[in-house]
Amino acid sequence: MTSVPLHAPYEVRRSRKIAAAYDRTHLQLKLEVARKEAALAQMEFELGLIVEHAMRRSQETIL
Repeated sequence: MTSVPLHAPYEVRRSRKIAAAYDRTHLQLKLEVARKEAALAQMEFELGLIVEHAMRRSQETIL
């Protein structure tokens, strides 16, 4: 069974070729979003380390 939305025109829902293209595109977009979310999570982690390091250095400078 394909994941073509029910609001799609009848011809689209009944066409295996169009449904396969829709499914491929949908999967590609989901994978792209997952990759970008992973990259953002990595950046968030790295920024946290940078901030912690900067805070430690500023504390050392004050003392």
